[in-house]
Amino acid sequence: MTKKIKIFAYVILYAVIMYGATFLVTNVWFKSNLIPDAYKVQEMNYVYVIAFIITLSLYFLVFKLRKKNYFEALNLSKISVKNTVQLVIIGIAMGVFTSSFMNTTLVAKSFPFFKDIVVGQVNGNKIFVISVIVVTLTVVLEEMIFRGIIFGEIRSGFSPYAAVLISALAYGIPNGFLIGYAVGLYAFVSALLYALACVYMNSTISSIIFQAVSTGVLFTSVKSGFFDRIKEFGDTTLTIAIIISFVVIIVLFIDLHKDYKKNISVRNSGKNNSILA
Repeated sequence: MTKKIKIFAYVILYAVIMYGATFLVTNVWFKSNLIPDAYKVQEMNYVYVIAFIITLSLYFLVFKLRKKNYFEALNLSKISVKNTVQLVIIGIAMGVFTSSFMNTTLVAKSFPFFKDIVVGQVNGNKIFVISVIVVTLTVVLEEMIFRGIIFGEIRSGFSPYAAVLISALAYGIPNGFLIGYAVGLYAFVSALLYALACVYMNSTISSIIFQAVSTGVLFTSVKSGFFDRIKEFGDTTLTIAIIISFVVIIVLFIDLHKDYKKNISVRNSGKNNSILA
């Protein structure tokens, strides 16, 4: 119990550092007279990049004080080519699912701000290359924080699936409280999938690829103007796209789960053989 309390204390500390850095950078950003007002709203990803860099730098200091390996905690180990391909397909399916889901009549009317938030996150700088770099960097840094440091801390004291659930709640609840319950629910489900990918492949690289591809699909559709035309396909076509993309995600995660179980079995078998030897 003492260990779990200590883990939650560190998770709270990491959350306070991250939200504190984001709050500070946001205030400086919007109060600055050097940045045009229209640019301030359009380029919020710069705020996240700066805040996340500050956050990870402070985490490094915390790990120094704890005498723990910071880079080991980030868990940026390599993944196989097969897993990479699976993640790319899952990311594409997630991007299609999100784009289709948000453009259905029900969601568009019930949660219009949901679409505005997503579009706002990727519809900043007009220079395409700079936008790609900023959006990609935001994803990488965010995953290093949430699925690297925070999820790793939780996982050190809980079973893999309990850690996945706790970390998803820690990711979804603040989003729901600060932005809206629809966004919070979406953030919760996304975090479940990102953390599951980390468990199955034992690497934060997995969630980085997953979210980067998913965001890339949204980014491309928004930048090309296709996102605003998706609703013209009608709810029937969009529902079919939602179902197909959902099935693709589930099927591939089932395959990842089977490989994960197989790898555990092989490791356990190896341990038993070494003991007998």
